[in-house]
Amino acid sequence: MNRPLKKFLYGVFYLALFALIIFGVYRGFSKGTPNCFDQKRNQDEIGVDCGGSCGINCEILNLEPIQAIGLVKIFGLDSGQVAFLAEIKNPNSGYAAEFLYNFFVYDRSGNLLETISGSESVHASERKFIYTANASQPFQNIGKVDLRVSEPRWVSAKDYLKPDLALPQNFLTEIDNGKIKVSGSVRNQGPVKARSVKIIAVIFDKFGLDIFASQTVISTLDGFDEKSFLIYFPPNRFLFENFDPQATKIFINAGDFKFF
Repeated sequence: MNRPLKKFLYGVFYLALFALIIFGVYRGFSKGTPNCFDQKRNQDEIGVDCGGSCGINCEILNLEPIQAIGLVKIFGLDSGQVAFLAEIKNPNSGYAAEFLYNFFVYDRSGNLLETISGSESVHASERKFIYTANASQPFQNIGKVDLRVSEPRWVSAKDYLKPDLALPQNFLTEIDNGKIKVSGSVRNQGPVKARSVKIIAVIFDKFGLDIFASQTVISTLDGFDEKSFLIYFPPNRFLFENFDPQATKIFINAGDFKFF
């Protein structure tokens, strides 16, 4: 065997040996010690990274996320006042959740103007609205608003029963002392106490278009109790001239629970 061929074969041999060593080291590090975040079912886990010593409920790990339904509704007046209304849904029938949310407010060029944050809760299989009038930007500056939900904390629906809330009688929309006022009462038809009951009124114009929204909060509503509410809208000539007092819609959010 000539010398160049022998050097070539030795080179191939050592290169293959070096590659095997590198591969072995890689496999050793990549395999690592089994843990609860390796996307594998190992140890004494019941499912992937859940159950057993991981202490993570497999059913909760596989729940569907809380969903934002449609676009955030932006209500604005020529005075610059603004309100946002977003609808969310919990698609899970066995679990309730408390979560954080953010309204991301953008201008017409897509630049982020501000973020409005808060926390909310949702019962099992519930659809509800999230309302805010806390934007610092005037209506004229706003192009789009996105709602994002994060950090849900799930609890069994058996531990957080939904209050049975309803409007027991007709509500009234009228102008009172220069403001549009919606008045009525809300009744808790069941034994479960409701906390921080949010009542949202949306007024419409004579063409059936929604033109503004406002909200009031009843701090507590005991089982089988009934309380009256008043919802005021900002004084504005545009609202007075265009609203239809017979077309108002009311949305009642089930009482909140707090475990943050």
